[in-house]
Amino acid sequence: MRRVAAALALAGCASAPAPSPAEPTPEEDPEVAVALRLTEAPANPEGVPTTEAALVLIFDEGRRQFRSLGRLAGVCTHEPGEGALLQVRCWWAGAGTLLRLVRDGDTLLVTRVELDEMTGAGPPRTLDRVALPPHASLRPIGP
Repeated sequence: MRRVAAALALAGCASAPAPSPAEPTPEEDPEVAVALRLTEAPANPEGVPTTEAALVLIFDEGRRQFRSLGRLAGVCTHEPGEGALLQVRCWWAGAGTLLRLVRDGDTLLVTRVELDEMTGAGPPRTLDRVALPPHASLRPIGP
């Protein structure tokens, strides 16, 4: 009797449909880490401190891209910026510069605005434009 039950059980298992292959999972959107890197530079001839600024991108596969944004006069610090992924303000003796990193679709834009305590902010000027992988998610890195 046990042999018959075992044989029926095995026959039932043998006739069970093969499991279907797993549903393909969509690829995850690539992630790109972004940072505005500030490096102290020598003072200019007038004695004003300067800072070298760069946009840094780190891609999923570990590749890094550094894009110089130039030397900025003044002491530079990261600060929150409404509508910006990252923002840096450089200031010295009543004047300065604002760098903003914003996303526009699959493009990163770095803009520069000149600041003056007497006249206010000038118009934004695009310093750099970087194409992102399609549908990339961004991870801002800042202090």
